[in-house]
Amino acid sequence: MTEIVSTVLIALGTGFASTIFTVIFFKRKNKAEARQAEAIAESQELDNTEKAIKIWKDLAENFSGKVSEYTTEVGQLRDLNQQLLTKIEDLNKKIDGLTKENVKLRKQVEELDKNIKTQNHETV
Repeated sequence: MTEIVSTVLIALGTGFASTIFTVIFFKRKNKAEARQAEAIAESQELDNTEKAIKIWKDLAENFSGKVSEYTTEVGQLRDLNQQLLTKIEDLNKKIDGLTKENVKLRKQVEELDKNIKTQNHETV
């Protein structure tokens, strides 16, 4: 009977030891897999962050180039606007001069018309 009890105790002990060993092994394995999954997740998060940074950097560089381009264009438009304003001012001065000359010429034409009418009345 002691042999049976010994065999049962050995079987139970071995089963219990195997169970403990299996639990410890799987617990360590699960922890290692969890750490590996966390590392992969962190790596993917870093990759995603780096990709987002690159996208934003590219956008910023693109916008910087556009701003520079638009700044140059605005400068050119301001120069052109100033040139046009100067030409308008010059043309307005010419118009004023021509208007004054036109008034003088009209007065001369009126005087000539009066003189012609006066001479025609005298000759009649």
